[in-house]
Amino acid sequence: MKNRFFSYYPLVATLFLVTGCDYSFQSKPFQPEGLKLEQKPKAELTSFNATQIPQKLSEWSLLYLTQGQLKLHSDAVPYHLNTPLFSDYAHKFRSLWIPEQSKIKVLVNGDLEFPIGSVLSKTFYYPRKDFNKQKLIALQNDTAHSQGRSIDLAQNQLIETRLLIKQLDGWQALPYVWNKQQTEAILEITGSSQLISLNGEQTQEFTYMVPDANQCKGCHVTNHTSGELKPIGPKIRHLDLAYEYRPDFSQNQLIYWQQQGLIDMLPLSNNVSSFDWRNRNANLAEAARSYLDINCAHCHNPDGPADTSALYLNKQNLTKAHLGICKTPVAAGKGTGNRAYDITPGKADQSIMVFRMESNDPSIAMPELGRSVIHEEGVELIKQWINQMDGACTIPAA
Repeated sequence: MKNRFFSYYPLVATLFLVTGCDYSFQSKPFQPEGLKLEQKPKAELTSFNATQIPQKLSEWSLLYLTQGQLKLHSDAVPYHLNTPLFSDYAHKFRSLWIPEQSKIKVLVNGDLEFPIGSVLSKTFYYPRKDFNKQKLIALQNDTAHSQGRSIDLAQNQLIETRLLIKQLDGWQALPYVWNKQQTEAILEITGSSQLISLNGEQTQEFTYMVPDANQCKGCHVTNHTSGELKPIGPKIRHLDLAYEYRPDFSQNQLIYWQQQGLIDMLPLSNNVSSFDWRNRNANLAEAARSYLDINCAHCHNPDGPADTSALYLNKQNLTKAHLGICKTPVAAGKGTGNRAYDITPGKADQSIMVFRMESNDPSIAMPELGRSVIHEEGVELIKQWINQMDGACTIPAA
């Protein structure tokens, strides 16, 4: 039985199964020139339905390998976010594909409603420190993938590609993990892991975790009442910036999508557009709010899984108390670190928010999913923002 909403065709590939959590490299050097997968003509389109999910990423034909490059299908559109979600300094290559004769609708709150059959992809990868030694590194300058339609496999190693597919009954999340040979990614519903070295002030190793299908829901179910999965990044406020589609052509992504017929009418103004947190010298508060919005607001919003905390970190929230300023926590337990308020103005080191961001203890750390290391630059940003706040809180009676 075929589903008319999924229109992809298979690539021919030599496949090697991923061996669980063991990602140690073989002695034979990686040979990117040996990858010969090519994009197939459109006439060979094949369809899938929800009960016949491809076990191999290549069967979707959204991405393909050629001449040592992972390339994006010509019908898909790359995009990036002005403030990317932190994921252990992984680099991310994102794309969008929607069926022909379909358009994305812009909702009143700036969220996007994608047509049935849409596919969003996000490929996570790390630079290779030493090609021959096959050592991967995470750099503390997590640059967004903001140009081009490919990843050079001589310089980078693919870890996983996550797909979000819009079906009749909502979004479905599928994690595909790349094999050692970088020739195929296999569906791993139960997740996976890989050892990565972090090059910061001190080199340290950490275990990068590929989420299982249920953990995907932990971040993508932004409304705990409906339980519906939704994309986190592709919203008007996160997309309002330029992408370099070719070396000689760069354009605002939203305008480009509109010109390509991918999106319906754009709003005349976008008053809550996100701000690149790395530009905090230009506007510290805007940078901090944008950082919290992309990293925390999928749970901490009035409808999200953390709504009972009354801590709303979405950009639209303008209430100081809900932002955490002089707000006492709700059932945070040891997560408070014996601090009184989520945010104590002028005193970052006395704020619960910073305490939880600085911890890797699973019972304390925030966000709960998606990181194994502390985002030092993010912590520093929030500290600066809190330390420049005026005002004082009344310490509650013991």
